[in-house]
Amino acid sequence: MVATWVRPGRTYAYGDVAPFEREALAAELGNLWNHQISGAGAPGAQVVQAWDVLLLRTCAALGLGPWAAQALWYAAICALAALGATALVRVWFRHPAAGAAAGLFAVANVYTLTMLPNPLPLLATGELAVLAALLLRLLRGDRISPLTFAFATLPAAYLAMNPPLLITIAAALAFLAVTLRGPALRTALLAAPLLLLLHAWWLVPQYLSAHGGGGAEFSADTDVRSWSWTHVRASVPNVLSLNAFWAWDLSGQGFPYVDYTPYGAALDTRPWSLLRWALPALAALGALHPPGTRTTRRTMRAIAVVALLLAFLCKGVHPPLVAANLWLYDHVPGMWLLREPMAKLGVVLTLCYATLAAAAIQRAATSKAPARIALATAATAALAYPHPLWTGEVSAAQRPGSAPDSTARVAIPDAWRTIAAEANSAAPGKVLQLPLQNFYMATTTWGFAGADTIPRQLITRPVYQRMPGGYFDAPPALRDALANVEKSLLTHQGQAAAAQLRDLGITQVILRHDLIPTPQTPRWLTASPESLAAGLATVPELHRRLATPVATLYALPPTPESPTLTPDRPLMVTPPPGTAITLTLPEAYAPGWHLQGVPTSWTATHTRSPNGWSNTWVLQAPTLGTATLTPTYTPQTKADAALWTSALTALAMTAAGILAHRPKLTRTRPRVART
Repeated sequence: MVATWVRPGRTYAYGDVAPFEREALAAELGNLWNHQISGAGAPGAQVVQAWDVLLLRTCAALGLGPWAAQALWYAAICALAALGATALVRVWFRHPAAGAAAGLFAVANVYTLTMLPNPLPLLATGELAVLAALLLRLLRGDRISPLTFAFATLPAAYLAMNPPLLITIAAALAFLAVTLRGPALRTALLAAPLLLLLHAWWLVPQYLSAHGGGGAEFSADTDVRSWSWTHVRASVPNVLSLNAFWAWDLSGQGFPYVDYTPYGAALDTRPWSLLRWALPALAALGALHPPGTRTTRRTMRAIAVVALLLAFLCKGVHPPLVAANLWLYDHVPGMWLLREPMAKLGVVLTLCYATLAAAAIQRAATSKAPARIALATAATAALAYPHPLWTGEVSAAQRPGSAPDSTARVAIPDAWRTIAAEANSAAPGKVLQLPLQNFYMATTTWGFAGADTIPRQLITRPVYQRMPGGYFDAPPALRDALANVEKSLLTHQGQAAAAQLRDLGITQVILRHDLIPTPQTPRWLTASPESLAAGLATVPELHRRLATPVATLYALPPTPESPTLTPDRPLMVTPPPGTAITLTLPEAYAPGWHLQGVPTSWTATHTRSPNGWSNTWVLQAPTLGTATLTPTYTPQTKADAALWTSALTALAMTAAGILAHRPKLTRTRPRVART
């Protein structure tokens, strides 16, 4: 299946999922303060994406490209979801057909079809299934150690990229543990300290990023009323058939995203559209006539009730009972996390369906031939309905709303890699991308339409790139500073632009030529590349280093008379005695920044710069002297300590597991021969 999604030389990318490139991430992977969200820097737990970097580096060592790493990642996630669902179902049903069907239904369903290329829902499905299976096996009387349970939670770290989805999975598991009580709850409580130590490597950075300031502000709109447009298709029938995706075949309805699911119209054509009810019908049959013991039958019916409650929540503010859902959003803490409820709760609903459908197949397996044939036909129909998953059309279908003849199989032009290599070889400094953008998505001339993170991932230098409309945006002072640079260029004020660029710590400028407006998005760019090119020609000392079809790279040398601090790089200064000097660090202001190497006789005052967003130190020395100063982000020591804590915990847990399963040695007396 996965082999049809990705092709050699092309990764699967569209919408919120950018091409599978992590060069900049690899360069800053262990840094708490990084530039993955903002060119001005911010604390963040990007370390959770270490798995991406490991896959990319491994494939590169084998002579394979990012496409192979992404294919392996999708394959691993699909395997986890399938095996997890199988393990979950085998708690109640032993027939191989029931387990196999549950594994297939957990992966090949219309919910997965609408969520791709985002891998997180599939990963959440697998993680929830595995951990739920362990808890239920405890209830059955199996011995599951807290060590096993703790190690099984490790894939959840990747879900920290989407905190609402991670919280949804954690809440579902907590509900299950409390409901089961007994050994399940006891094991979960015993594993809790181990979980905190084992996951400290990303929990601590996540906490520090939420309290450390920086150049990224949470800008997402949390009011569900503002997101009611994503509930436009969340009718009860669509939710029950696992297809409440707002962008499913919206052609002719005034939405610009007509190309998210270009196969939607074909799947909605009768008689094929009737197959979407095959999986819900199997689930209903498993709830109404479950096999097994009385306890198993009660459990299946309880799962059916949970599925109905989830369906009610998944419909959001779509009729009926809109007032009831709005009351929940207004009064239940944390409900804003479900502003697009089907995207999060669909994970749990899909697992409920897979389990109930497996119950129906278990009953049919012990029934007469006509029943087996009927259930096998229904199962085949359920798996066949989302056929773009099997045929590869999910990524190969034409996207009419993006560049001509584009698909979700994306190949980054070699020109972009050339630009990145040239920018990365330059002296330390930051890069500004122009034109500025009014939205975080863009359409390119080389076939990609979606989250425009290519410059920030290929270039290992910090990149200033305006991308509003997502979860984070630059603080107002930084937004104004970037807008002022562009304004100076458009009005041909080269001297002012040069001063503004240096104040931002910019030594390189990338003027892009591969961004194109579409009929639906005519104002995504704030200025034309031609107008900006004319303005860049007026900037003193700015020279063109490289021109390609996708972008032109300019370089601006720093001025020696105004030295600028760079994170973790020493700078030698000799201030005049009794005279205050000012040093600027063009990173977003945060209290955690500290200037190392200041002599005890000097005074150093850390303040916010006059520009409103960066760091300034005012130094004064009583006598003539020289010091080597290095700006460091001191909370990094806490992140490093957390990483070592998790590593030592993992080693100790591994050793404990090995010792627990070591065969016991018994002493035997030597046999003495009798004469």
